[in-house]
Amino acid sequence: MKSFKACRAYFLYVFIGLTLCFLSGRCVALLCRIDECLIDIEGYPTVQARTDGMRYINQQWPVLNMSFNQLCAQTMSHFDWIESMDLFLLPCNHVRVEILAHTPLYGVNSDYVVTTTGDVLKKDLFESSRVKNLHTVSIFFDKQEPLLSATCKHFLLHVPPAFFDVYACEWKNDNNVLFYDKQQPRFAILFHPDQIPTNMMLQQCNALKEELVARLVFELPRTQTWIADVRFKDQIIVSQEKRGVCHGTNI
Repeated sequence: MKSFKACRAYFLYVFIGLTLCFLSGRCVALLCRIDECLIDIEGYPTVQARTDGMRYINQQWPVLNMSFNQLCAQTMSHFDWIESMDLFLLPCNHVRVEILAHTPLYGVNSDYVVTTTGDVLKKDLFESSRVKNLHTVSIFFDKQEPLLSATCKHFLLHVPPAFFDVYACEWKNDNNVLFYDKQQPRFAILFHPDQIPTNMMLQQCNALKEELVARLVFELPRTQTWIADVRFKDQIIVSQEKRGVCHGTNI
């Protein structure tokens, strides 16, 4: 008799446990159910990008059986221009969705931008008024897919933006970066990205440029670009691109 009572009590506990699990699952499903999304987008994505993002959320979120974190992660992977998302639960199974778009920092080549987080995105994802006046960096990508190396990303996020008012930047690789003088495009400064030239260094290079101007070298026919190489300690090596004519100066 004791064995029968113990067995009956065991099945009773199992039944109660399963019932509680079922009810808790139903409660979670009701709490996570989405009937309507109120969406606010901050930033400068195009009207089309905004429309596509809002349509996706309104159409997909109510039917997807996912947690809120999963919904956000999937949406951000679907739309590159989204930097972050915040959700706020409202009464009647409504959800407020706040979306922050990436902020373009520099143009990259002709079709891309690098953002303030170091991501490379298509330029046409953002309003033209926001990207048309960005300083542009020329970057050579090893592959067709535009990916920045860690060194390049660090450089772009730390180089003083004011430098781009004076110089056009060309990224060669993780060891070589060129600043082309905008007033004299045939004069460039070559440096390592981990050692961005100081203002004093730039002034010294500018003095060398003025010396070349005084010698009228830029007015010679078929003049190649003159490179001021500052990668060496305590000296600037000035040479004519693709030629052996060069001279050095201590700094």
